[in-house]
Amino acid sequence: MAELERQLGQYKAYQQKAYDGLVRGMTDEETYHRVVAGYQAHQTWLGEELERQHRDLERVEQQVLSTKLVQELYPALRERLSATTEEDKRFVLEFLQSRVIVEPSGITLELAIPQELHRAVNARPGFFALS
Repeated sequence: MAELERQLGQYKAYQQKAYDGLVRGMTDEETYHRVVAGYQAHQTWLGEELERQHRDLERVEQQVLSTKLVQELYPALRERLSATTEEDKRFVLEFLQSRVIVEPSGITLELAIPQELHRAVNARPGFFALS
């Protein structure tokens, strides 16, 4: 991303240099517009690529946050589930969109963390606030 930002700045400098050449009469107007159009096209591509990489970075950061959230929530969830009814346990596991995988090596429980969980946990007394 830093390299893309550097290239964007470089193309702005190129445009300024082309404009200086036009003003000083070192190039004609047609050549200037053609060159600048090429620079602008590449700047547009760089900007779009930079934006895409920002979105990818945000997505990855959210996944890391979700992993940390599970690690922090697990002890509290386990404690609360141990003190509740089987019906409530089932509700929580369904709400977390859990998937149980049984293999010869053992049982694996996969959980998805829906956005509703953030709101539900923040609204419950006894749980820490999630950001």
